[in-house]
Amino acid sequence: MKRSYQKFLEKNIDISELGVFTKIDFPNYFCTPKGAEIFGSAGVDGIHFCFVKGFRETVFAISPMNIGDYVHPVARSFYDFLRLLISCGDSAAIEQAYAWDRPQFEAFLQDNPILPEAQDTINIIMQKMDLSPMEDPFSYIKQLQAEFDYSKIKFTDEYYEFVMPEPDIPDIKEWKVYFDGDFLYHEGHDRAGKEISIGKKFEWGEYSCAIPSVYICGKGLVFDLLIHVCSDKIKEFSKYEGISDDDLEMFNIKSPFEFDICVCAEVNGKKINRFCAHSVYWNPNEKGNSSAEAKAALEHYGFDKNEGWIIQRISFNWATKRRPEIKSIRINFSEDPIWLRGPFFSVKSAGDKFEFVNPLTDVKHTLTVEEYEPRNKPLQNPPDMELPNCCVMMRYTISPDLDSKLFRISDCAKSDKPKIISKSCDFVSTIAIIGGADGPTAIIFSPKNAPEKSDNIKTACSSLHFKPVKQVKWRIIFCKKELDDISVELI
Repeated sequence: MKRSYQKFLEKNIDISELGVFTKIDFPNYFCTPKGAEIFGSAGVDGIHFCFVKGFRETVFAISPMNIGDYVHPVARSFYDFLRLLISCGDSAAIEQAYAWDRPQFEAFLQDNPILPEAQDTINIIMQKMDLSPMEDPFSYIKQLQAEFDYSKIKFTDEYYEFVMPEPDIPDIKEWKVYFDGDFLYHEGHDRAGKEISIGKKFEWGEYSCAIPSVYICGKGLVFDLLIHVCSDKIKEFSKYEGISDDDLEMFNIKSPFEFDICVCAEVNGKKINRFCAHSVYWNPNEKGNSSAEAKAALEHYGFDKNEGWIIQRISFNWATKRRPEIKSIRINFSEDPIWLRGPFFSVKSAGDKFEFVNPLTDVKHTLTVEEYEPRNKPLQNPPDMELPNCCVMMRYTISPDLDSKLFRISDCAKSDKPKIISKSCDFVSTIAIIGGADGPTAIIFSPKNAPEKSDNIKTACSSLHFKPVKQVKWRIIFCKKELDDISVELI
């Protein structure tokens, strides 16, 4: 056992408040290196920390969800690992530093201030281990990783089986469009739709869009929507390759190929219901598994393959039992709102206030807590299962008031996983719970001693836990909609 780690164990220090759970029996993952000695877990996404035989006291972070970037050294010794925790206040910054530049690293630390419980743990480490904070944690981690020879890490056979690339989808030899099919397959024995060339091009905000054809099928209408993706946006987003989805969301970074919209159609003035939709994309710089499908569409319609494209195939049922004689087709588009992460805050009791600025309007608001207390939500446990039922309920007002549709407040922590308890054998496991860092499973109850009803009073509930939590770290999330609704006449 490493000497620095042995000394740490002798001091009996709990560092779970800093995002490292050491008093657990953590299993190996497919990407855990050979000879690994796991000493802690981050508690999310299978992230764990270990020493590896042959690398002396180097501390490694193992991240099973970071495809292609599973293993990174983060400290030359356990002492240095503790100094990094003292400086950063949480293991998340240490584990994710490999994917960030300095502004992103510093932004994370600023947006995630050290909470009182974590500071208490830091003080204990500094006193018992006689350690000081790492002066420049970002430079320390980056230099260590730049000098490290990753080729020396050895993995089990399971790792090499897992990372084997999947075969590419074969090229589409014949262009056919079916009502209940995607770009490759379809169900049943329906005939392919009759293509009617439209050649419709239109601008939607900053996006150049096209509907080159519609397809008349027995069950309904099908069309392909092509949305041009600017090459500058693709190039800019490539800088963030390797960053997890959570971190992209935290920094409000959106993939240029992510475009969520609502599409409605009218035939002969009557609204028809959407049946299904399929989406692929074409990135000229990266041929993914969807490239064969996107390539076939671009070649069929004669669009430039040197540009980026989002391609959506959308099907609508006819409004009548029989296929109508088509006199007009109108397509209505609206953008799904984007949720942008805002500031974090913590409060303790009624009367506490938190000031924040809405990034979309630059208006300064004040949140005032009207009621704040822990609750036990009575839940009916399913057979052989125990559900977490402890939460914190907060009722609050905002001045100037904000429309509840334009923001929400959620708990930054994830809900505890329900426990599955088998009566047939002595076995306990866990499963995932819907909800988490962006909000727990919905819980509805009437607060006792609730203030008089008012349109201005709002309610937020924390994630669910088996034991009451000491403090909740809340996050404000704002709703953003950049594009106005539009209507496009096809026929």
